[in-house]
Amino acid sequence: MIPAVAAIISAAVAVNVRPGSTLVSAIQHFAAGVVFVAAAGEILPDFMHRRSPWARVIGGAIGIVTMLIVKHLGALAKGAISLLTVICIDIRD
Repeated sequence: MIPAVAAIISAAVAVNVRPGSTLVSAIQHFAAGVVFVAAAGEILPDFMHRRSPWARVIGGAIGIVTMLIVKHLGALAKGAISLLTVICIDIRD
């Protein structure tokens, strides 16, 4: 019952109050962190069993470079094309 009441109250607040850009950014970064942790939780145990440090280092480096490239491309593209690109990357995964 508590989650249902919390969802109703949250929905009422969301309809009536517009969050600022700082709050929206913080929520989006938090959500991205949750997704990152969930993905890492599925991938890391396999690496730990194989005891392959090079795979972890190379995979981590590729991930960081990919995120930086996406950030750079997002800065270049403005408006709807930027959002569409990020959605396509997310769907592709």
